[in-house]
Parts: sequence; C-alpha cells; structure tokens
Amino acid sequence: MWIHAKHGDHKTWAASGIPTGNGGGIGNFQWLNPAGGGAYLLHPTGPWERGGEYELYYLRPGAETAINVTRQFFSEEKNSYPAEPDGWQDVLNRCIAHVSQTLGNVITITPL
Repeated sequence: MWIHAKHGDHKTWAASGIPTGNGGGIGNFQWLNPAGGGAYLLHPTGPWERGGEYELYYLRPGAETAINVTRQFFSEEKNSYPAEPDGWQDVLNRCIAHVSQTLGNVITITPL
C-alpha cells in the first residue's frame, strides 16, 4: 500500500538531501510505503513562470540518497510543463495519475 500526499514546505526531502522548498510555488508530492519503508517524490524543476519538468525520485528503505527515476517513469514530453500561469496543472495531474497507477494500491491524503 502507498500513501500519496502533498509534501510540506520543508527545505529538503527526508534524509535524501534533495532541496525541495515549495517546488517553485507548485509544491512537491510524495508517495510513502509505511509497510516497506520506500518513498517517491515528484518535484518540479522550476516555478511556473519559467517552466520545467517534474522529476521523480525514489528513496529506498534505510538509504540516505534518493535515486532519480524520472526516465523510468516518464518520457520527456510527458512530464514537461510550459512557462504559462496554468500550463503546469494538467501536466502535474497527469504525472500524479501515472505514478499512482504504476505503483497501484494508493490512498490519497488531502490536507485539511
């Protein structure tokens, strides 16, 4: 089972050292496996004003360094977003849906 939630505005993700901040205003999203201990983080490379792409990182249980698995999940045109006010949202939704479907058995938690 995987739990999907928005990652807070922390400076780094878990023990990985990946600088996350608030993802350029877009935010970061994570999938956590409480039983197995693994985790994924979907992170935008830039704010919407600049455009960019969503990168996906995997943190193995007990590891201190996350692995970039973006190309194992997405082709470049599937995770890139344009420098437009609303251009990032559809791409984000598509990326979240693709990761959730690939992982399977995902419970989504929405902050109150």
